[in-house]
Amino acid sequence: MTWVIWNVRGINKRYKQKELKIYVQNKQIKLAVFLETRVKKNRANRVFKNILPGWAIQNNYRNAINGRIWLTWDPKVYCIDVEKIDAQLIHCTVRGRRDGFEACLTLVYGFNTVEQRKALWSNLNDISTQVTKSWIIGGDFNTMLYTQDRMYGNLVAMSEMVDFSDYHKEFGNIVKSIWNKRLAGDDMENVWKKLKALKLLFKRLNADEYKGITKRIENARSDLVTIQQKMQKPI
Repeated sequence: MTWVIWNVRGINKRYKQKELKIYVQNKQIKLAVFLETRVKKNRANRVFKNILPGWAIQNNYRNAINGRIWLTWDPKVYCIDVEKIDAQLIHCTVRGRRDGFEACLTLVYGFNTVEQRKALWSNLNDISTQVTKSWIIGGDFNTMLYTQDRMYGNLVAMSEMVDFSDYHKEFGNIVKSIWNKRLAGDDMENVWKKLKALKLLFKRLNADEYKGITKRIENARSDLVTIQQKMQKPI
């Protein structure tokens, strides 16, 4: 099983399309995710067929300008059921046609600002309450957990990391609190009961942390506008 998740930073040029096609073939990749393709919607199908003829594709052009996420796969190898699409993620279930593989897959391309990414954390929490099988999350969150994760570029502000860090720590603590327990004698029943217990806890986390998030963002934006208007008035 070979997959790739790649921020390609544009694939409009024919030479880049050719390079991607050769790379996928040489590495025997059967599922590929391309972020930041910069391909306009009216050219997407043509560009996609140049790179991966015979493959299937799902994207989020309806939710984001220039379709920020392309999920592509070989339909002879995988069957994919897409369950949620928005501007910052695609969530689906991946099933292998030959080996019985099955897992949930969430592909992320986060927005650039802290405020815009709050919707991403909310959506991930919603998804976490519904997942009952192995869950793979990958992509470009446009933020990081630790300052040392950025090697070049501008310095990292703590405000950029706090939401990601809080989500990661709280999620991890909840999983550990259940997974370290033995809830049944039979191994399969034990796993099932753990997943059931986690589902309830994730629902509680989502309700506690993200209830009324849209209204809270609107209030914060209104407060910001008020402050900016006061700053523009002469003293």
